[in-house]
Amino acid sequence: MNRPPIVSDVQDADFAARVAVLIEQSSLTEEALAALERQQPLDRLDAVRQRSRDSGAVEVVDDWAAELGEAVDAAARGDRDALARVLHIVRPFVMRYCRTRIGANDRGIVAIDDVAQEVCLAVMRALPRYRDQGRPFMAFVYGIAAHKVADVHRAAGRNRTDPVADVPEAVSAVAGPEQRVLEFEASREMGELLNAIPA
Repeated sequence: MNRPPIVSDVQDADFAARVAVLIEQSSLTEEALAALERQQPLDRLDAVRQRSRDSGAVEVVDDWAAELGEAVDAAARGDRDALARVLHIVRPFVMRYCRTRIGANDRGIVAIDDVAQEVCLAVMRALPRYRDQGRPFMAFVYGIAAHKVADVHRAAGRNRTDPVADVPEAVSAVAGPEQRVLEFEASREMGELLNAIPA
């Protein structure tokens, strides 16, 4: 019987520590920790957290979060270099989010890069109005990304066309020039045949 892996299955303590730290810092901390506690005893999770603190993984994540926070503050004040840094940090997360949320059926309609670019543009436009409300900045970014992905799904629902390599010829009820010439020739030949019949 296959079961999904849990944190205790991970042999690499550093990886497990980073996972625990990222879960702690995510916007879903309480729910994620509750899910982990259901999978393994809390003292085991505390041991993973302690190993992560001992190994310095918390500092690495804290540095990344602090760097993003400082860049967001400066970018909101109009610093172009800080804006570039924010987008540099955020874009890989946005790409991953878009890639996982846009299904294979919708990928033929829209490119993941285009959606990620739209998200980054929306973040850039919204940044001057961004106010820290106690939630991580990435929650703000993921909220924008969720709306853009929903737009893609709505557009895919409206687009009922099937792309084909060759455009099919349309059948017209009105006779074209070639058809008119053929009809005229057939009519002329019929007239000649009728005139050849003795009366």
